[in-house]
Amino acid sequence: MELYLNVFSFLANASATEDTVTLDCSRVTFIKSFALVYLGLAALNAGRKGLRINWSPPSRTQVRSYLDGQHFNERFIRQSLPDAAVRMGLVNQSSLNDIVPISNDEAQARQLAVKIKALLDNRDNRVALNTSVVSNHVLELAHNFIHHSVSRDGFFHCQYYPNLREYHFTFGDLGCGIRSSLLRSGQYTEESFASVQDWIEEAARSGVSTRASGGGYGLDQLVEWILKEQGILIMASGCGYLGAYKGQMKKGPLPYDLPGLQIGVVLMEVDDGVRPVN
Repeated sequence: MELYLNVFSFLANASATEDTVTLDCSRVTFIKSFALVYLGLAALNAGRKGLRINWSPPSRTQVRSYLDGQHFNERFIRQSLPDAAVRMGLVNQSSLNDIVPISNDEAQARQLAVKIKALLDNRDNRVALNTSVVSNHVLELAHNFIHHSVSRDGFFHCQYYPNLREYHFTFGDLGCGIRSSLLRSGQYTEESFASVQDWIEEAARSGVSTRASGGGYGLDQLVEWILKEQGILIMASGCGYLGAYKGQMKKGPLPYDLPGLQIGVVLMEVDDGVRPVN
C-alpha cells in the first residue's frame, strides 16, 4: 500500500480506544513526503493528548529503514526500533535525511533554503526545476511558519523522486490553524465562514493576512506559483483542505481532524529534462 493523500482515510479508520491509538503501517510499501509528516504529526498529537501509540512499522525492511533514515521514529513515535539493520537507517542523496524541526529562528529558515538549493543542484540529482525559485518559496514558507505557529511542533521534509521525476516538500505544524489565525487578525468573526475549507480558501486569497500588522502565510503566492507550474498542492487545516492539481483548484472536508496547518507541494520536472536557468 502506498501512503500519500490516502493518509487522511488511513488515520480516520485507525483503531482507537480511550487510551490507545493503533497505527498499523505494516502493509505500507511506499510513503511520500506529505503522508510522512502528516502521519507523524497525528502520532505526536495523540501523544500530546496522553494517548499511547500502538505502532506497527512497515514490514518491508527498506521502508522501515527509510523512515529511520528520515528520523521518523525519533521525531514522532519515540519507541525502540526492532533490529540493528533498521537502526542504521537508509541515507540517500535525494533528501535532507531528516524531518527537520522548525524553530523560531530566522537564520534557520535561511539555512534551510540554502540546503534545499544545494540538494536540488547536486549533480547526482540534477533536478530539472528552477532551483532558485523553489528555494525562495521554501524560505518564504519557513519564515511564515516561524511567525505564525504558536506551537513548537513544526516540521519540514523534502524528497526528490528521480523515477517519478517529482520533487516533494512539506511543511506541517500542530499550531492554531488557519481559522484561528485569521480570527486573531481582528478582521473576521466566528460566523465569517461556514466551513474550515472556506477559511483556508480565504487565507489563500490575494491580499489576505493572518496578522493584524500585515504579512502572513503568503499562501496566495504559493497557490499562484503551483497553478502556474501545473503542480500539486494540498493545504490541510483541521477537518478541511484546499488543493490544486495541474491547474485546477478544489476544496472540501476531510475525514480526519488534525490541528494546525499542513502544506504539501509536488513539482514535476520539465518535460525535456533540461534544467531551467536559475
